[in-house]
Amino acid sequence: MNFAYDGFTQEENQRCFLFRCTDERPSVTIFSIQVDLKLLLEHKVPIQSGPMFCLKLLTDASRLEPNGLDRLHSYTLVAADFKELHTERQREAEQKLSKKPHRHPVRKPSQMSNLHLGPVSSRLPANTHTEEPGQRILAR
Repeated sequence: MNFAYDGFTQEENQRCFLFRCTDERPSVTIFSIQVDLKLLLEHKVPIQSGPMFCLKLLTDASRLEPNGLDRLHSYTLVAADFKELHTERQREAEQKLSKKPHRHPVRKPSQMSNLHLGPVSSRLPANTHTEEPGQRILAR
């Protein structure tokens, strides 16, 4: 089945996404999926991603259930519809944590480089004194 996004309408906080289903049948079937914009915000779905979320809902229903599309002709999204999205996000977060962090190798300057770090004492700030054996450094 092929679905085509046909736009949306909005009344206050309710947005209604419209889809056309072009099938082997000569007739065109219309699906309207309503969503409360607060529900999208609660589940951290950008408003621009709303049509893609609804399209995924339609395609999953058409593949998994033989009569799954019947309930979606005029449907209002509920919090349970976002369960798969949360599961997918958790799986991605776990995969990201399981990967080792990328380490950038520390490279020594090449032999041709004119970079010279010098002895350790020359890299100390001017007001710092080094301690000689048996001598204590007094704080100023």
